Amino acid sequence: DVCNNYGVSYVLLDPLNPADSIGLNPFVYDDPNTIAVTISSTLNGIKSPDYDNYSEDVVIQVLENLTILLKLIYPQMNDGILPNMEDLLKLLNNFSLVQKMCEILKKDHELAEEYSMLLTFFQKNFYPDGKGLDNMEKYAFYISSRLENLLRSSKIKNILCNRHNNINFDESLANGDINFICTRRGDLGAAGHKAFGLFFLMAMQNAVLRRPGVESSRIPHFLYIDEFADFICKDTEAMFTMYRKYKVGTIISTQSLQQLETPHLRENYKSTI
Repeated sequence: DVCNNYGVSYVLLDPLNPADSIGLNPFVYDDPNTIAVTISSTLNGIKSPDYDNYSEDVVIQVLENLTILLKLIYPQMNDGILPNMEDLLKLLNNFSLVQKMCEILKKDHELAEEYSMLLTFFQKNFYPDGKGLDNMEKYAFYISSRLENLLRSSKIKNILCNRHNNINFDESLANGDINFICTRRGDLGAAGHKAFGLFFLMAMQNAVLRRPGVESSRIPHFLYIDEFADFICKDTEAMFTMYRKYKVGTIISTQSLQQLETPHLRENYKSTI
């Protein structure tokens, strides 16, 4: 209402209002590595807290490599259409599709040379005769279950899998745009609300930490988070330790200071803030 009264433009992300809502498909970026980091850090933020560090590193590697492959090859196979998170889920559940994409990548000699390590990784872990196939099937199952939980709600899926109209945080920060996100806890449930909110926060964070320019040249941006305790994880610490130098101020609300005490994290979030 305030924006409308002052004639200020804004975008809305609301799972219950798909007609007026913009999408949050991370594949909108041109750089495959940017997309890979955004997706892996987001899904890592909603992982089980007792998952060990070694497994976490493998999960990140798998997610980022699959994301890069998907960004490079999917448009070639589908008339330039933008891939989405559901396509990533299909790769996790269908290793033969991964192999098919790798074979297409090999035919582009320039790309094949640039991504030779990527191809080696997939040949070792996703091909039928790969030495790491058995272990990879276990990791793929774990990752796909996490992704399925995120996309289970058709309302969230409509936002995250939008192929046509998506927010670009690099441009949004450069322009000083206003973005609203409603996580709809009552409609999506606690898990869906947290995952959707974290996806927004992590996608924005990766854009914040690569903002071009210097402190004096960046347009000030302000991030307001209601019920912040729902989104506490180690991946959101950068909001309080690094955002200021990127000219982003963070304002949070919580029911009590006790909600900021985090025994499941190595450092107490209350002290960090």
